[in-house]
Amino acid sequence: MTQINDEVLRVTGGPTVQDGQAVHFSKTATESIQDAELRWLNEQILSPDEVFTIADAWFVFAEEQLIGGGHINDIQLGYWRSK
Repeated sequence: MTQINDEVLRVTGGPTVQDGQAVHFSKTATESIQDAELRWLNEQILSPDEVFTIADAWFVFAEEQLIGGGHINDIQLGYWRSK
């Protein structure tokens, strides 16, 4: 997880992982970071149906963006490293 956190901070500038994710996923004042992440993922994926879990959305996103597979942490790390 440290590698993912390091990459989030590198890409977003932080100052914390949560702050960086909130900005990256365009968190609104009324939603959690998790809700913002899921909304962002659903906006990015090309499939017409909304995906209802963050993990499932990351797997669909990874498949569509060809950023690798495996464990969800591998997918997220691949995404942040690609930024």
